[in-house]
Amino acid sequence: MTILYIILFILSFSVLIVVHELGHLSAAKIFKVFCFDFSIGFGPSFVHKKRKNGETYFSLRVIPFGGYVSMYGEEGENEIEGVEIPKERSIEGVAKWKKFIIMSAGVIMNMILALILFYSSAQFFPSQMIYIDSFEVTQDTPAYASGIRDNDVLSYIDLSEEQQKEYEGLGISYFIDLDAKVFTTDNNIEPKPAIVGISTSNISPKNLDLNNFIKVYANVDNQYTDILNYQNIDYVEFKMPIHHYDENKNTYDEEVDFIDIKLDVINASNDGETSHLTPLGMSFRMYTHHNSYSEAVVKTFKDFGDSSSLIFRSVINLFMGKGWEDVGGPVAIYGATTSILQDYGVGQFLYIWGVISVNLAIINLLPFPGLDGWHLLVVLIEGISRKKVPNKVKNIVSTIGLILLFGLMIVILLKDIVGLF
Repeated sequence: MTILYIILFILSFSVLIVVHELGHLSAAKIFKVFCFDFSIGFGPSFVHKKRKNGETYFSLRVIPFGGYVSMYGEEGENEIEGVEIPKERSIEGVAKWKKFIIMSAGVIMNMILALILFYSSAQFFPSQMIYIDSFEVTQDTPAYASGIRDNDVLSYIDLSEEQQKEYEGLGISYFIDLDAKVFTTDNNIEPKPAIVGISTSNISPKNLDLNNFIKVYANVDNQYTDILNYQNIDYVEFKMPIHHYDENKNTYDEEVDFIDIKLDVINASNDGETSHLTPLGMSFRMYTHHNSYSEAVVKTFKDFGDSSSLIFRSVINLFMGKGWEDVGGPVAIYGATTSILQDYGVGQFLYIWGVISVNLAIINLLPFPGLDGWHLLVVLIEGISRKKVPNKVKNIVSTIGLILLFGLMIVILLKDIVGLF
């Protein structure tokens, strides 16, 4: 399965690159610009062919994460020996507005691809809504024995600013009790004060059991320690604040019922097995919804707008020195997309590749040497000044930019590899 996931990842990433470069190639062909090579990947080629009587080679190269279209008139792209190419077929020989379209066509194609992926995800795959408040309760479990029933909801605790700072970084989304006690196997030791909460960061349709998201932290030497990483724990007691659901009235009780819960901790003595809590018997509820055509269209453009806004903000934060710890390369993208496919299915898999396609488009718009944004900036400067930027200057700046880009790619790749361990 790992090999299949790797192949699927490479194919998915290649689609984004192929679509991007096809945008450049198609626009160049429309305006009669001579194209030497349509290349997917970097480095030495293992496929290098062209159609009979064709003029553009198709190349596959050993490093699959990238691509380019080489056009006559670009920096370093000169005429082929024995082939006469008229000046008007060079990228420098076409009108500035045509050159602008050619250079922006890759970004436009990635945005179109993102819209197609968002629409496919919204129209052809049901959206699964997970209700983190409402539960299904299994009989003969601690939750059922304590009086919790289907559709009951948690009453979360509002924390003060001081408490929020104290519990920051514990991975808890919602606190359900602040007076819990953790009991050790040594009965002579006083119970340790603890906090109990729920982490919602990893909830997926394939993993809805509340036990998977309960977090219990014991206060050990004024430091909160995850009890599943702490030795000699016997059990934990806490109160589950619940609003009961009245089926007859279709409403919830206003009063909170603080229900006592006791959960045994299994394998907490560091015996080589993973520690876990006794099953509580509560699972999140899930609702499956099929979008109509109009709902899918609305969701498509909402997803496009949300992802574009998020990526713009992320890029701005990077320039402000924030969020570099969240930057990832191919290894991180592979891990994230594979996990989403496994947990959420094909619909969300298409959605996340739509987000990546938007990301690729926006990153390419940055006016950094080697990216499309740099070429667009040069076209604008030349169009406004009516003076050509010297090829020598463009060659030097582009070379420096490409070296920096590849250096950044290597750093991010190493960061991803280190993150695996």
